[in-house]
Amino acid sequence: MFNIFSLNHDIVFEEILDYYKIPYKDGFYKRNSNYSNVANFKVITSDQLEAGHLDVFNERENGINLIKLHGSLDVFAAENKGLFLKVYGDAKYVGSNYAEIRKVESRNFEISQRDGIRATNELYVHDSLGELQFLRRSLLSGAHKFQDKFDQIIPISLLSFFKKQLLNTSYLTVIGYSFGDSHINEALKEWLIDESRTVEIYDPFITSIPEGFEAHSKQFKIVNGGLTDYFMTFDSSLESWANQSKREMFKTLRDNLQERRLNKKT
Repeated sequence: MFNIFSLNHDIVFEEILDYYKIPYKDGFYKRNSNYSNVANFKVITSDQLEAGHLDVFNERENGINLIKLHGSLDVFAAENKGLFLKVYGDAKYVGSNYAEIRKVESRNFEISQRDGIRATNELYVHDSLGELQFLRRSLLSGAHKFQDKFDQIIPISLLSFFKKQLLNTSYLTVIGYSFGDSHINEALKEWLIDESRTVEIYDPFITSIPEGFEAHSKQFKIVNGGLTDYFMTFDSSLESWANQSKREMFKTLRDNLQERRLNKKT
């Protein structure tokens, strides 16, 4: 079992896992819903989320748990946030997840055109009974995430699930996170109280411990690289010469861009 907690809204990771036929779960259950006429949806109720009863692999099973803490393009709230829906594709081709999202968007477009109305951050669809329903987008952004300062779609209980899962690991790899979200940082600081735990950061440019974590500096490891570099630590023996050349080229371009930015600041 391998846990991935993502703060991204895109569905790229799902497409990659589908393409390579890697089993994964995202907390949602595959079962019939009142919205199967709209698109392929997995579901979870707000009560299940509050209780932490997500559909995930346990430690004795093989697979990836992919949990999106800030919502996603393919996650919607329905029935006054009593039910959460997550689109899924058939994995027969790259982009099948995106195609299902398009189905939902197309239904909304048809109704909006017909009735001459449009909602903000909501999609109009008819459920299997023909009733008009409102699917609320789940994307969560801004400086006050999980702080009860405005209405948000993704339940705060997901943050509790994240903290609980952290307790079961002693080594955390961080890729592409700028340490700019206070709710995530506070969870990490609480986890790092146990000095046996380690955070490994993959970042092409970082040179020092993130601000606010100085007291835990001995528990951090910094690797100047990105996601590809992380994957290559598992097995690089099959990488082609062409791919190696491309990686070196992109690294050079990235370094040159960073140098120009620094020169502009000075």
